[in-house]
Amino acid sequence: MKRRQIDHASVQFANALAAAADIEDHVTRCDETAALGTVFLDSGFPAFALLAFEDAIDLDRELGRTGQLGLHMLEAGNASKALGNEADAEQLYREALDILVAEKRFAEAASASTSLGGIL
Repeated sequence: MKRRQIDHASVQFANALAAAADIEDHVTRCDETAALGTVFLDSGFPAFALLAFEDAIDLDRELGRTGQLGLHMLEAGNASKALGNEADAEQLYREALDILVAEKRFAEAASASTSLGGIL
């Protein structure tokens, strides 16, 4: 990215996402995939970020990691919004807000509420 080789970065990001999908331990895979999602979003690749967070969301559900599920939904909402999919982002923010309030993660719930308010 620093060299402004966007095509090369895109290929490397796709390779990283594919490598993460091969991690056998689901907790580790979830954590690594979500970390990649953050890198992708921060690097201006919201489509890759959304793919990463969708995988993390599926794994969170499978693992019963409700608090993490809310956080990953919030980030997926950010990726959806960056892609211009405000309806999808709104739904993700609403779900994240409900989960985070139920989990008493009020700081993160406030972030979901602010993001939701921005769309509305």
